[in-house]
Amino acid sequence: MKFSDNIKVFIKSFFDDKTIEKTSSQINPYLEIKKEKGKYILNSKNVNYSYGGLHKVFQKIFKKINLKEEKINNVLILGFGAGSIVSILLDEYKFDCRITGVEKDPKVIELAKKYFEVEKFSGLKIHIAEANEYLLKNKNTFDLVIVDLYIDYEVPPEFETIQFLKNLKEAINNNGLLIFNKLIYNHFSKETAKKLVKNSKEVFCEIDVIKIRTGLTNWMLVYKKHSISLAGKKVKKL
Repeated sequence: MKFSDNIKVFIKSFFDDKTIEKTSSQINPYLEIKKEKGKYILNSKNVNYSYGGLHKVFQKIFKKINLKEEKINNVLILGFGAGSIVSILLDEYKFDCRITGVEKDPKVIELAKKYFEVEKFSGLKIHIAEANEYLLKNKNTFDLVIVDLYIDYEVPPEFETIQFLKNLKEAINNNGLLIFNKLIYNHFSKETAKKLVKNSKEVFCEIDVIKIRTGLTNWMLVYKKHSISLAGKKVKKL
């Protein structure tokens, strides 16, 4: 093979989608690591879990709410996945903050360590636990709480209840921020999203829904504790 052919093969490898590993767990019946444009992503059967489309969703919502202007010292991520949100906060935004990640599936954390080097992040502590059980035991409060709790494309119903939302509120600092990700993929998911918004308004009084479009639409529920709501700002669909 000529040198020029080697170069072509090398370049082509960065643009070919490759499935690197397929696996499963008791929680997620299908998980896969793919390599797209030279980068690993983690998928479930139907949606991206980390570093693909979901990464873009959080990049957009953080930009939309101007997160870089917030004072963020400690963060709680419920639904840690493979650490995509952490990479935005620490690598892209350069926040100097402590991050607590909560992930129910040990297999997901195994993949996060194997392919995404999450152990390189100083100040990150990962708990393998169910989100509500963690909140009930938690005594800390956080400047930023992110909820990204999914089994494939579904948010388990127990994480959309008034009681869960009340538990969330207790974990937010004064002037702290909450971002709750809800994927809209059909009529049923839209109806459950409307109920989630209703429950959230009952608990938080003021909640902003920012719609992010990257193929499908994500409703991002945003709440700022003890501060002026984002509702007065013009919020466009991205």
